[in-house]
Amino acid sequence: MYKLLVVDDELIERNALKYIISHNCREIGVIEEAANGREAISMAVTFKPDIIIMDIKIPIVNGIEASRAIKQFAPECRIILLTAFNYFDYAQEAIHMGVEDFIVKPATDEQLIAALNKTIDRIQLTRDQSDRQMNNERKLGRLIQHLEAELVLSILNGDIDEKVISEYFDIMNITFNKGFAAALHIHFNKGVIPISGEADQEMIKERCMEKMSTEAEKRGFICLATQSGSNIYFLVIFGPVNANQSEPDDITKFLQEVCKDLGDYFNVGITIGIGESATNPGELYNSFLQAKSVGRSTGDYGVIYYEDIEPKNQSLSYPLEEENKLCNSIIVCDETTALMLIDEITDWMGENISGLKEIHWKAYELLVIIFKTSAREFKLCEKDAKACFEEIKQLESVQAIRNYLKRVVKDIIKEIQLLITTDRAAASIENVCKYIKRNYVKDISLGEAAGIAGLSNFYFSKIFKYYKNMNFIDYVAEVRINEAKELLKSPDINIKDIGDMVGYSDPNYFTRVFKKIAGITPTEFRSKKIAIE
Repeated sequence: MYKLLVVDDELIERNALKYIISHNCREIGVIEEAANGREAISMAVTFKPDIIIMDIKIPIVNGIEASRAIKQFAPECRIILLTAFNYFDYAQEAIHMGVEDFIVKPATDEQLIAALNKTIDRIQLTRDQSDRQMNNERKLGRLIQHLEAELVLSILNGDIDEKVISEYFDIMNITFNKGFAAALHIHFNKGVIPISGEADQEMIKERCMEKMSTEAEKRGFICLATQSGSNIYFLVIFGPVNANQSEPDDITKFLQEVCKDLGDYFNVGITIGIGESATNPGELYNSFLQAKSVGRSTGDYGVIYYEDIEPKNQSLSYPLEEENKLCNSIIVCDETTALMLIDEITDWMGENISGLKEIHWKAYELLVIIFKTSAREFKLCEKDAKACFEEIKQLESVQAIRNYLKRVVKDIIKEIQLLITTDRAAASIENVCKYIKRNYVKDISLGEAAGIAGLSNFYFSKIFKYYKNMNFIDYVAEVRINEAKELLKSPDINIKDIGDMVGYSDPNYFTRVFKKIAGITPTEFRSKKIAIE
């Protein structure tokens, strides 16, 4: 709906215009009126009409002058002038001011409504174009954000070469002369009450990204960002204003401000690791490796430069904990976590092992551990690690080794997932279930059942729940209680004896388990059955 202001010094004319428009133009929602040019200007400020129909010959300030004044503060307002004078006397001046149309008095109702509808169509067309433009700008903004995150992540993982990085910069209209990588790590356990909620942590990470990017851009830097795991990674590029600035003094100040502001506001610890500056895109990967290594080599808060770390801290011991986590991630088929851990382990290799030959050996050792773990847990045939080593030896970069390890791990996870859904696993579970039904009186342990299935305890527990939709202990209890229900139909058998007969030597425990599964006690169950029969 559109707002209309009618301006005429004759009350009869104003009422007539309002009547005609309100009965013939549904798009007009609210109509206000003014009797002179001064009132028209005042109403245009407060009422903010979309359209003004204004007589030229009005007192105090004429329609031409009033239109000129209104157009200065409300250029989007559409003005239709009413005139009893020759159109040509005012056309040049009116066109210069941007007046929408003229209606020469006396005008018919049809002429008035036609001029008004034409103006409404033009307003709607302009609004539609504006909406499309805003929508396109929003889409473009989201696309640029996606490209920025994709670029940073690709450089971070070493999945991109210098030529492609330069192409990204061209697309985003970025001139790269100098830049550095930053890794922001948030210590959520700094406060008295650690921040453990996933939603809260994600919100804080988003705010940290916004704050870092905003503050960098205020100072003339271009800041691209992405999240990976628990860290936020930034590519900070020197803009034309600060291209000649020295480091680290002028950069440290604003980074320290970011650390302090975010840390104080959210009550968390912030560590920002800074890699060495790069003067060409091909050096950015090393800068990211250095920035990441800062966070792993120190527990301190604040801004820390890679070159300031003690050499002993730069050479960390092998990340055995990450290796164990990697094996566990493979076992539970958590591909996302497994690939992230490969990134961390291969980063360590690139930073701490000198010589590609030594990295080949370390990657081979990691594969041996992965193959043995998967073979042990799932009774798979152990893969030929030596054959893989022959392939690893042909790889000429840490990134190539990283990609090779990821491919192997993806294949193992697919094999495990296939195993879970194949007849082999189903048959193993069914064999166990038959064994339980024959031997429910015995104390059957999870280890005994897993041995029958030919699986490790961990994996057996996982696939048993997958197939039976309940855990192993609950299944055994259900089999026992179902058998107890059959025995309870006979009034001659003592309830305590029935408990013993289905594997429960403690009658109180038998009653609790029975009620948990059946919803009533054994005595109540027997009474109901006898009453029915």
